[in-house]
Amino acid sequence: MKRQSQKYLAEITVFKARLMVYNKECTKKIEEEKAVMLLNDKMAVHNLEQELRSEINKVDCLEEGNFTKELEGNLERIAKSGYAQVQDPLTKINLGDEGKDLPTFIS
Repeated sequence: MKRQSQKYLAEITVFKARLMVYNKECTKKIEEEKAVMLLNDKMAVHNLEQELRSEINKVDCLEEGNFTKELEGNLERIAKSGYAQVQDPLTKINLGDEGKDLPTFIS
């Protein structure tokens, strides 16, 4: 009987050791997955910023010599008739109406 209980005790000890190793591996894998998800999020934000920067540069290069004025500290370009220009992609766009001298500002 005593040998049998010692055998069970040894098996339980081995099982606990294996369980501890498994838990450490799982924790490490979860941390790696979180790091990968965080890097993917950062990469998506970076790509979006690059796209916006590229589009803004395209719009800025469309016309040279546009009349500029300052409104409440924000620089806005007045578009020529039929052209749309993006000032700050998150706040304002400036649309020039076809055939009119005055632009339409949308905030």
